Amino acid sequence: MGLTAAIASFHTNDDDKDSDTIVAITVNGPGFVVAQAGGISGHFDDGSNNGPFALTVVGPIAPAQVPHCTTTVHIDPNGHDTWKFNYTLDLVFDDFNPPLHVRKVFNGIALDEGHRDFVGAL
Repeated sequence: MGLTAAIASFHTNDDDKDSDTIVAITVNGPGFVVAQAGGISGHFDDGSNNGPFALTVVGPIAPAQVPHCTTTVHIDPNGHDTWKFNYTLDLVFDDFNPPLHVRKVFNGIALDEGHRDFVGAL
């Protein structure tokens, strides 16, 4: 039981993501990967919403463990690219009735070829 789904979505602010910049997302527990997705490509226009992107749950966790987790958004640009965005991560625990949803929103992120990783605490 525990975590059954992790879903990421993005809102691009005033600097788009180039189509050849590849995005990877991970959710990490203390010393282990909880969920991950990679190979996300495509152009994300200024002011656009992109996703949802389903992460593969690798190591389910209980809701009480969420505050001990982090999430990382990593980009691999092809040359120069600055992407300014907001990031929303939804975690779903189906073993509750109704299912428990934990949402974390990170605003005002900027990544580029010199700063490829955003790490946020859950």
